[in-house]
Amino acid sequence: ISNRFQLPATDMFANPARVPGDLGFDPLSLGNNPATRAKYELSEVIHGRAAMMGFSGVIHQMIVTKQPIIYSLLHWKSVDSSAFKLGGAAAKLGY
Repeated sequence: ISNRFQLPATDMFANPARVPGDLGFDPLSLGNNPATRAKYELSEVIHGRAAMMGFSGVIHQMIVTKQPIIYSLLHWKSVDSSAFKLGGAAAKLGY
């Protein structure tokens, strides 16, 4: 099933037989084997979720520090380890 590389949402979702993630581009024919296709579909979902969590971390860092992310990367400061005090069960682990 292919949408013939029609990427606008109105054209892409017009075909009711289209499966999610199938944009008709598979030059290595990785989706021909059903077993490996299921594995690739699952890993695509997992990696997509991890990327969304990473991006939300970047957004939250910009909100908390009130500075653009590139400023935080270029002006990195090391923090004294005594600034973090572990309490409760974490203090008993010997860190």
